[in-house]
Amino acid sequence: MIESLSLPILLLIFGLSAVAIWFAGIKLSKTADILATHFGLGEALGGLILLAIVTNLPEIAITVSAAIQNNLEFLDLLHLSGEHCHSF
Repeated sequence: MIESLSLPILLLIFGLSAVAIWFAGIKLSKTADILATHFGLGEALGGLILLAIVTNLPEIAITVSAAIQNNLEFLDLLHLSGEHCHSF
């Protein structure tokens, strides 16, 4: 489907995605500060915990997607390559 789109449309999608990620990052940062204050954590520790969760989201998404598609070979490849081992 995406292969049929023209370059200007793809660049527009890319730009809109970049803007969405920018605003999500700002919101995430403010939320981390609020949570750190609420739970009495330092800002650095709150940011570290949030960063650990956020950086594992791609691996979680890949694993869930492969499991839904019943792509067990891909899941085995992820585990054999150590992709999950260094993340957790």
